[in-house]
Amino acid sequence: MPTIKLSIAICTYNRPELLKLCLEAVYPQLSEDSEILVIDNGSQSVEQICRTFEDVRYVREESTGLSHARNRAIHEAEGDFILYLDDDALADSKLVQIALESCDKYEVFGGVYIPWYHFGQPRWYKSEYASNRMPYNSSTSLSKGEYLSGGIFAVKKELLIKFQGFNPDLGMIGNKVGYGEESDLQDRMRSKGIELYYIPNLVIKHVVATYKLKVSWFLHASFQRGKDEAKYMAGNKWTSAIKALVIAIVLLFVDLLKSSFKLLFKRDYYVQNWRIDSFRKLYKRMGYIYQLIYAGR
Repeated sequence: MPTIKLSIAICTYNRPELLKLCLEAVYPQLSEDSEILVIDNGSQSVEQICRTFEDVRYVREESTGLSHARNRAIHEAEGDFILYLDDDALADSKLVQIALESCDKYEVFGGVYIPWYHFGQPRWYKSEYASNRMPYNSSTSLSKGEYLSGGIFAVKKELLIKFQGFNPDLGMIGNKVGYGEESDLQDRMRSKGIELYYIPNLVIKHVVATYKLKVSWFLHASFQRGKDEAKYMAGNKWTSAIKALVIAIVLLFVDLLKSSFKLLFKRDYYVQNWRIDSFRKLYKRMGYIYQLIYAGR
């Protein structure tokens, strides 16, 4: 029996229709040295969908939370590497091939997500809002402060075991928005000298959900990102909070000035863009301060 090099882990929560489209895109790319795991974290019809794809393995994870599902994949995967894909993603036609080639070169790597407007695109919505594309044209080791996206993220399995996977206190939990579990893991690996590689031709299209087509989503998500960032940052909480407040005030002034100029003089710049660009950084720092001072760490 061939050795499995790559396990593709798709963690899903209550999105069976999108999961089916996700599987239809990646399943035809499988080879003898790759497999697909679907980790069901609380859905309807998922097991039935998986049965329509030969050899796709279905696993039920009862503990709600994306980190729990991703950690379950570590125990279930037969491959030397695990490639995590979001359940609302469409894989590029060469994704598995490029991932397998990358497994021979790197221990940790990730790729690019670009927007998939399955539910439409408002005229003000810019594609840069739904992409993590970086200014690199070839495989690049990322610097401190740069991170791979968890939606297209591959790690050598033995490293995931060594670093005890994803922190279950961070990340999405059911319908509750959460972030930070991927950044936390990457920071821990990076602190031990492990390099993270960005692969620009490893690509998925990531759905832009209807609830993300609103300005309020950007501000809420930014606030939550700030909260989750504070959960694993070291240092004195009061010092960190004061520093964050000062930065928030300065950046608010700068961002208001820049975005107001664009609103006045750019034809394709809308009030929605002005609101996002003016206040998104402020909301993130307010979330950070809230978590430090009021919610504890």
